[in-house]
Amino acid sequence: MKTISLLLLALTITAGTALAQGSLMVNPKRIILTDRQRIGDITLFNSGSDTSSFVISLVHYEMEESGKFDEIPDSVHTYASTYCDSLIRYFPAEVTLPPHESQAVHVRFMKPMGMAPGEYRSHMYFRALERAAPIEEKARDTSQHTISLVLRPIFGISIPIIVRSGTSPATVTMDSASISAVDTAGRGTITALVHRNGNESCYGSLLVFYQAPDGTSTQIGIVKGIAVYVPLAARRVSVAFTIPKGTDYTKGSFKLEYQTLTDQPHEQIMAETEIAAAK
Repeated sequence: MKTISLLLLALTITAGTALAQGSLMVNPKRIILTDRQRIGDITLFNSGSDTSSFVISLVHYEMEESGKFDEIPDSVHTYASTYCDSLIRYFPAEVTLPPHESQAVHVRFMKPMGMAPGEYRSHMYFRALERAAPIEEKARDTSQHTISLVLRPIFGISIPIIVRSGTSPATVTMDSASISAVDTAGRGTITALVHRNGNESCYGSLLVFYQAPDGTSTQIGIVKGIAVYVPLAARRVSVAFTIPKGTDYTKGSFKLEYQTLTDQPHEQIMAETEIAAAK
């Protein structure tokens, strides 16, 4: 019987204060560089019990209206004018972290002469480096003619690196909102289109509020880290919610808000829309 090792690649794009996959934690979850802020730092932390190495590279994704990311191969240059590869330098390109140790990766915006105004985006990918191990040859079992596969996952995380020069904040609107049927536990879903206008991406949280007939407003659902990346003009989003027990939701209405997501104590509302409750 022969043992063959296969490496499985797991790519994660999530939201939160820090991203985590396997033993690797990455903070922050995105970097934005501008004419005024040309340097950024990304902290990598190994939360595991073994020393791990990670290779750093740049990859490219296009966002669909559903929010799904499609990887754009290096051989496809349709979107090359929107990448930031040629505009940034980063160091180091490989990191080895002992257990519970951290290291910073430095990213710098190198603005060229005559740079066209706009937003440029690539994704920095941190891939766990699988160290080579000898493949053991065992006696072949000629009676079964089988091959044994040993699967070892290789984990990775990617975060967006965004470069902006001569841009203005995006304006956001929402429409086409609809609400699903609410089940007996008070659970439902609101879906809407988030429209982005301008030459910057937008990024924020979607909140659902139930508005009672007496004017009282209660937050009943939230999804953080909703982005609409250039050049995508609109993204369809869904937010799950739960109605408080004992509430007759058919007598009120629902409001969906798209708010900024920053470390400031008060977020700003970028867009909102109301939906009548299903009778």
